[in-house]
Amino acid sequence: MVSTPRWETLAAVQSRIISVATAVMLIAPAGASASVSHVVAAGESLSSIAASDGLSVEQLAGANGLSPEALLLEGSTLTIPS
Repeated sequence: MVSTPRWETLAAVQSRIISVATAVMLIAPAGASASVSHVVAAGESLSSIAASDGLSVEQLAGANGLSPEALLLEGSTLTIPS
C-alpha cells in the first residue's frame, strides 16, 4: 500500500491514479504490435499460410514459437504478425 501525507485528499490521490492510468494507455499502443489470428484449415501449412499473408515461413513460425518445419494440426490457431 502506498502511504500518502495526511493532508492529501482522496480526490488528489484519485486524480494521480487517473493521470498515471491515462499515461500508460497513451504510451502502450506505441510499443504494441498488431496481430491477427488464423485458424488452420485442412491441408494448410506454414508455407501456404505465410505466402497468403506476405510473410516468410521463418517469420510466421517465429511469431508462433514453432520450427519452420513444423506440421500444423487442423483447428490450431496461429498468430499472424503485422
